[in-house]
Amino acid sequence: MNELLGGHIPSSTAPDSSARDIDMNILLSAVLALSDECIKILDLDGRLLFMSQGGMGVMEVEDFSTMKNCFWPDFWSGEANTAAREAVATAAAGGNARFTGAANTAKGNPRFWDVRVQALAGTDGRPTHLLAISRDISGEHSAKAENARLLEEEKRAAQREAEMLRHLLLDAPSFMCLLEGPEHIFKIANNAFVQLVGHRDLLGLSVRQAVPEVAEQGLYKLLDRVYSSGQPFIGRGVNMSIQRVPGGLFESVYLNFVYQPIFDDHGRVSGIFVDGSDVTDLKNAEIALHRKELQLELALEAAEMGVWECTVVDGHFVDIKEDERAMRLLNRRPDEDLHFDGFASRVHPEDRLALSESAERAL
Repeated sequence: MNELLGGHIPSSTAPDSSARDIDMNILLSAVLALSDECIKILDLDGRLLFMSQGGMGVMEVEDFSTMKNCFWPDFWSGEANTAAREAVATAAAGGNARFTGAANTAKGNPRFWDVRVQALAGTDGRPTHLLAISRDISGEHSAKAENARLLEEEKRAAQREAEMLRHLLLDAPSFMCLLEGPEHIFKIANNAFVQLVGHRDLLGLSVRQAVPEVAEQGLYKLLDRVYSSGQPFIGRGVNMSIQRVPGGLFESVYLNFVYQPIFDDHGRVSGIFVDGSDVTDLKNAEIALHRKELQLELALEAAEMGVWECTVVDGHFVDIKEDERAMRLLNRRPDEDLHFDGFASRVHPEDRLALSESAERAL
């Protein structure tokens, strides 16, 4: 061993007079035995010549003679075998090499190693042997592999969740879309939104390009205001004219919607999320009802008929209400209490029996 290392200790590391009685071979043997790294000497072709006592322990080698003169890269497999061969060639040319890889111990137990290989030079400065030091990093490698596995699982779970949310968004009954940047580029549009605007192409286009018919209806300005201010906008029963088919007739629709700004990691607005519902049918029904109420009001006014209504609770008329015509026709003063008996007392005597019978049937 001493011959392989050059047979001397450099002057810069030579012991002082107090340590000259120490046998350097004994010291070196003790260091090699205590080290938990597998220290090996190879010839320039990569054949194994020496293994430290500590290294034999780490590699679970009981008899080094069974391994001596074996081609060291053959202890490695797969990519590590290629890396070991390249490391031998690099070190034999006077360079340094390092790689990590898997190799089994002499007893077949799997280990993962961090390996350094360098040349040992003779007195003429040319490489005569190779020094290979392998450190067992199986624990670190297993921890990294486990972390990588957990990260991959989290990534797959996040992808599954994103895909699920994507399907929920696409199939949601309310119309939704995601607009990106100050030009409001369509990034996502669900089926309800595509149906609302007539199944036209949207993705990758700006709102101005994809839905030009809303140019004069103030929506562009609303989007710009939300993007610049970072404040959401909520619209209820907003009347718009849209083309269900590009180039077709305009249709009047009523929409409830919200423009919700989206912020990036720096707190700046990066886009707008649109969520809303087409309430045209509901609004049309509301308008129709209001029209009928107005027609009834006009009819009652023309016929000089009043309306008197109440709620029945436990066989009694309560919460009695009347319009101005009923109050005028019954000649009731505003300061009088409003109750059923008072109402009945103002009915013509000949009609009170019929009123009473009608009230009983109603109860």
